[in-house]
Amino acid sequence: MNALLIFFALPISVVIFSIILQKIFKCPIIVASITFAIFLIVSVVIGTFEAVVAAIAYTLLSLLTAYIVMIISRLDENEEVTTIINTQEANCTSHQKDETITIPANMQPISNCGCGRNNRIYR
Repeated sequence: MNALLIFFALPISVVIFSIILQKIFKCPIIVASITFAIFLIVSVVIGTFEAVVAAIAYTLLSLLTAYIVMIISRLDENEEVTTIINTQEANCTSHQKDETITIPANMQPISNCGCGRNNRIYR
């Protein structure tokens, strides 16, 4: 029963806890520090050398998990930004490029599509 706790339940708990803390704090070192502090307190209460070694091992697992979550989050954010940029470029290329328009002097553009070209909405 003790082996199941050490090799199965606690590592899975550490991984889940690290994912949640990484999403909250967005800093793998803080996540690992919190994990280390918790397991250090537990190892002092238990009072064995194996508990200290386990605390270090679980801290490394927490740090690794937090870095993986950070990398995945950054890749996901980059995909979202790329999608937004591609959508804006597609909308902007649909403008008629050779269209000439005469704008009265008292009208000002009120909208911009984000690419530097006006959407030609005037007041």
